[in-house]
Amino acid sequence: MPNGRTHTLINTIVVSSVTAVAERLGVPLGDPVVVAFLAGTVIGTVFITPDLDMARVRTDARRAWGPFELLWWPLLKVSRHRGVSHTYLRGPLIRIVYLAFMLGLFFLSVRVGWRLTGLPWTVGNWSRSLPGG
Repeated sequence: MPNGRTHTLINTIVVSSVTAVAERLGVPLGDPVVVAFLAGTVIGTVFITPDLDMARVRTDARRAWGPFELLWWPLLKVSRHRGVSHTYLRGPLIRIVYLAFMLGLFFLSVRVGWRLTGLPWTVGNWSRSLPGG
């Protein structure tokens, strides 16, 4: 099995090729299908790779998260490398559900913390109260 850098190279070639073919065929690069494919491939290549579960190696994907690399620490503790995270359907789904869960916890803690302050919820030039309160 190729290493992470080889996967990144292959994905970069695929993204570049699809972009060139789409442009050659006259498909606008702003087309939602093309944008979704390109964005998904780039995000999957750079940020949400199967190598996020490598506990003993600081991979390029974990480095790409910067200080948010710690977000993946719980997954490292329960997943072994090249296990279920390297399967075609379950692996990506596990990482997406995990990330959604962690982001949900983050936003819930922000909401609860904000409510505890008693301050009104204001952003920019508009003001809105939090739902359910």
